Amino acid sequence: GGIVYLPHPYAPGKGGSGALADELAGRAHVVEVLNARLHREELNRKAEALARRRGKLRGAGSDAHTPGEVARAYVEVPAHANEASLLLAALASARIAGTTSSPLVHFASTWAKVRKALPGAPSLDTWKKKGIT
Repeated sequence: GGIVYLPHPYAPGKGGSGALADELAGRAHVVEVLNARLHREELNRKAEALARRRGKLRGAGSDAHTPGEVARAYVEVPAHANEASLLLAALASARIAGTTSSPLVHFASTWAKVRKALPGAPSLDTWKKKGIT
């Protein structure tokens, strides 16, 4: 009764080199064709082409890692009851919308990883309060 969603099939560094994209798309109901964190437009275009070639429904995601990224990419669907089959039917007439996030959002994600590795490192909020970011 679930829905299989293939996120960012061509995202670099996420196992999304495309090597398995076609095979995985064959098993998915929905292929993500707009990922707001992908700044190379050709990667979203490749995903769009994959969805069309495989006859798959299309999805979008903000892939938000920070509050400012929430709702950067989204899918508008007609109203429907809360059932997987009805969501799939609604996705057939959905509108993909949104824009990509600033490339600077990757700084926040990278800093979060560095901060976890360095005990006592200041948070990004601390830097903002000091006017550094």
